[in-house]
Formats: sequence, structure tokens, C-alpha cells
Amino acid sequence: MSLYSFYRTTFDKWHRPFIFFALAAGLWAISMFTSSFVLQLSGFFLVCLAFLILFISTIYQFIKNRWVKGMLTGAAFCIGAFALVVLSVMSFFISQSMPDPFTDDLTIPEGIELNKPIGSDFEFARTDSVVESNHPDFVLYNSFQPGLYEYDLWVENTESGTVYLKAYEITKNIPLSTGRLPKASSIEIADSKKELTKYGTTVNFTIYEGDWGKPYAARFEVWLKPASGNPERKLMEKNYIIEGWQR
Repeated sequence: MSLYSFYRTTFDKWHRPFIFFALAAGLWAISMFTSSFVLQLSGFFLVCLAFLILFISTIYQFIKNRWVKGMLTGAAFCIGAFALVVLSVMSFFISQSMPDPFTDDLTIPEGIELNKPIGSDFEFARTDSVVESNHPDFVLYNSFQPGLYEYDLWVENTESGTVYLKAYEITKNIPLSTGRLPKASSIEIADSKKELTKYGTTVNFTIYEGDWGKPYAARFEVWLKPASGNPERKLMEKNYIIEGWQR
């Protein structure tokens, strides 16, 4: 089939682009209520393609002096766009209101040391030097919302480079916020030699797993990426009772 034949087959029958749009919109609507990113992305691209085809079909009908069909196709385009905007807003608020099931089958273990982040007022600015240490240590602070955190770090005998955090749910060793945590928690440090040196975050980072009011146990690991190119290594780890950020 030539390109011209395909073009005529697609747009001569004005209802075909509309049917394709309805199917694509239906798939996208269903995907918004699933956890499949691939399905959501596929539905989104199909809807974009369907919108483009509807727009071309509207112009095609007017060029062919098919005024009624052109107006019907254009109306379908406008109504479909409005409906998708409404659906997007509704699905966003529905997804935000649904509780995160991450902690449903988790328990806080006993028999291990578990710390609590410092600060319970969830203020936008935390007090400097709330904690002082005379040995290498890691201290977690609550930021202005549950699930948002900052930290202080004391290191010695470390080379210059970048420190960052890894976090895991303790009982199942589930990695937390893997795509964003290392970068969001990174701090540049200098060669500390034998001196104990304190560093701290200036912005908060987010733990996405979980929800407000649903605490669980997490292990935070402090890792160093040396500026020299030497292999990365873990400096220390510490357990905390945390909550996830309510999206």
C-alpha cells in the first residue's frame, strides 16, 4: 500500500480516526490506574498519536469541503482533549489520596538498635549543630514533612570525594528511593586525614516508600566515592525508624 493509499484509507472514512482515538484514550485511562510504567507510557504516546491523527483528519475533511464531518471531527478533538484533562486531574488526585501499601506487611524488628530522627516539629529550617560527636557518626534529622530528611556526618581518615546515602528496609532488605537518593543526599568532602570533620546537608532528601503515620525500620549506609577514582566503599551504617513521604 502506497503512502497516498494509506492516507486516503485513514482519513476518507472520518470515523476511523475517532475510533482509534477512543481506543487509545481508553487504554491510557486504564493504564493510569495501574502501576505499570510501560503501559502508562504506551497509552500516553498512543493518545498523542491519536490527537495528531484527529487534528489532521479535521483539516482533511475541511479541505474536501466535508463541513459537517469536519465539524464533527473537530468537536471530537475538543471534547476528547477536555475529557483527558479532566481524567488526568481526577487520576492524579485519586492516586494521591490512595495510601501507600508498602508498610502493610512490615514489622519493626526487636533486638536491634533503632534510632529516631532528631526533631519532631517538621520545621523548614533545622537548628545547626543540634548534635555534636567525638567519633565518626551519622545523624538523621526530620525535615519539614514526614519522609523528608537531612543529615550530619562526622568522618576521619577519609580521602576527598563525594559521600552519599543508600537506604534499605531492614526486615526484607528492600532498597529505598534508589533512583534519587544517592544524588539527593550527596555531599562533597575534603581529605580529613586524622582530624574528625563534620559535614551536613543543606537541602533535604526524600524517602518515597511508605506513608505518613506508618513508621518502619530502615538501614542507612554512608558511602564514599573517592575523587581519586579508587573503588567506592561503605564508611558506616545506622538504623532508624522512619516514615515515607505522602504523595
